[in-house]
Amino acid sequence: MAAAFADNGDTGDECARLGTLTLRDSTEETQAYYGRNSNLEDLVQNHRDGLGKSSSDLFNITHLEHYVETMYGFLQHEALKLAHEKREAENTQIHHNSSEHQYASITVIPGVKREITDIEDRIKELKERLALEAPEFGDNLDHDERQKIESYRGHLARAVLGTLRGDYRQALETLKYVERRFMSCFTAEHIKRLEISSFRALLLALNWKIYEAERLCRRTISMMAEEKGPQHPMRLVTMSNLVYILLEQRDLRAALETAESVVTETIEALGDHHPLTLHCKAQLALTKFHCGDYSRAEAELESTIRVFKNLSRRNQPDLLQYQSILAKVYLKMGKPGAAERLMVTALDVKLELSPLADSEAFNEVTQAEVPKNKLGTFLRNFIQGWETASLSRKLDPHFLDGLKVYAEVLYAQSQENFAISIYRAVWAQEQAQMGKTYLNTATSLYRLSIMEWGFRRDIKTYEAVREQLTEVVNIRKWILDWTHVETASARRELLKIEYDMKTGDDAGTSSNDNKNKLDHATWDRLKTESELIYDTHVSNYWKRHPETLKSLLWILKLRLSNNLNQKTEVTSNVLLSTLRLPAVQECCLFESLNMQFCVALAYLDSSCYHHAGEILRHIVQVVGVSLSTQDQEMHNSLRHVRTEALYLLGKLNALI
Repeated sequence: MAAAFADNGDTGDECARLGTLTLRDSTEETQAYYGRNSNLEDLVQNHRDGLGKSSSDLFNITHLEHYVETMYGFLQHEALKLAHEKREAENTQIHHNSSEHQYASITVIPGVKREITDIEDRIKELKERLALEAPEFGDNLDHDERQKIESYRGHLARAVLGTLRGDYRQALETLKYVERRFMSCFTAEHIKRLEISSFRALLLALNWKIYEAERLCRRTISMMAEEKGPQHPMRLVTMSNLVYILLEQRDLRAALETAESVVTETIEALGDHHPLTLHCKAQLALTKFHCGDYSRAEAELESTIRVFKNLSRRNQPDLLQYQSILAKVYLKMGKPGAAERLMVTALDVKLELSPLADSEAFNEVTQAEVPKNKLGTFLRNFIQGWETASLSRKLDPHFLDGLKVYAEVLYAQSQENFAISIYRAVWAQEQAQMGKTYLNTATSLYRLSIMEWGFRRDIKTYEAVREQLTEVVNIRKWILDWTHVETASARRELLKIEYDMKTGDDAGTSSNDNKNKLDHATWDRLKTESELIYDTHVSNYWKRHPETLKSLLWILKLRLSNNLNQKTEVTSNVLLSTLRLPAVQECCLFESLNMQFCVALAYLDSSCYHHAGEILRHIVQVVGVSLSTQDQEMHNSLRHVRTEALYLLGKLNALI
């Protein structure tokens, strides 16, 4: 196939332009050839859209490459689809008999032919990887049973496509059908059955059946180790799935232990630079991020991405996932500039190589102040028509995650309106694709609520945010549990906005003159529930975890609003001493300084000027030292913290 199209290689761009002109000039002959209602430009675009989807799908399956039976079925499905596209492309020609035209016969879509060749090469490359476990049939199967297996592989292809496009429910149902059929052909310990079990555990987790997924995953890992040995690639993939499941459960201790173990095992079995090893390293970095160890997560992700770029093509979707995680780490480290550069580049590449970039659904331009790049062009319409565009087509879940990270970057850079608009559009898209009660959708709604309340505090926003957070709590309670750490965090935020509305508290207020005091019953209820939430975070995480510290900071603020007593002093001392630990400042210096600043504000709001002054002076001192030791990317954020601290110290001096 490559040789057949080689003649078009040198003049492909020119031919493509001539082909476009030909499309516009041809009239009766073209209509007769393609039918009265056909539009050749639409036909060409249909080819490109179909091939774009195929190419995108092929590059999205690296995490399934050791699912040999699944991959085989998927690649067969894509090969049949490609053969159809090839026949259509070869028939798509316009013939010119008029002497006005220099070219008697021009192939309209040489670019499409080149794309077909590229995808053929990709399929061939992926098939060659299947040598780890040849996709042969069982020795005891007769001809009819073998024919049935072939048809079941077609269902496997549909399960893969559903997984890639975020249709996890349908993918799981399809896989269950295949699993039932395989049970009649293969024993429970057969590698094909174990592969389906591993895949089903992943899909159960993606459908938020995370505890059922863990049980199946552990059972499959044990059987794989017994049947194929501990270093078999499919067992390592399943171990990687277990890390994902444990992270979704927020069982961070188990996740960290498993992630470290699987990285060691993949290095021993496959080498340091194998794609699965790199994937497991990125998972370990993500686990450290969730543990609050931002500095180590940053170093490991930067190293992994460097190696990954050298080994992979730039439209590799795993790369976007790793870059999104790294950008979140940068934000926690106080490096919004680095996060913005990373995400704009990553999302631009995704749009450049995706059919989305040229979709008519996103071609209109509004006056929104957005970046002048492909990302900006896309976002103009994505945020404008989120109520209707969300149903028009499905977007890659990794791309949606990337958009959320980009929104966080903009929010950190004081572009709150635009950031909130993007986040709301993503949330709407997730609802359309996954459903309103999907846990990931609820997580997006949780973060959207926090952003909205942080930006605008009035009765209308309060009512909307309270309703949204209540929905988040209910979804998490239903899927996880009332006492789960994620549910506890949402409950804490509900208490905080209730407090803010009832006391008239707002960002920037530095005295109690304009605040209402809570009645004793309300204060006691808020305090009791907040302490239960803190205990939940301590018992499931640990005392130095960021979520635990946020809950302790909230309790301190609540206690200071009532009076300054010995218990309040103890809470303050525990919080500040933890935030100032060398281990904490090494892992998350910027977040530590921000939380200390919030403690100073809480004392200032309670007219405890002496305590506030001591904390602010300590912050100024730490920033001064850090400016000479920390990464240059952090300097602007550190200077901003110091400027805010000095400003409040000036106000304190005036008050005293």
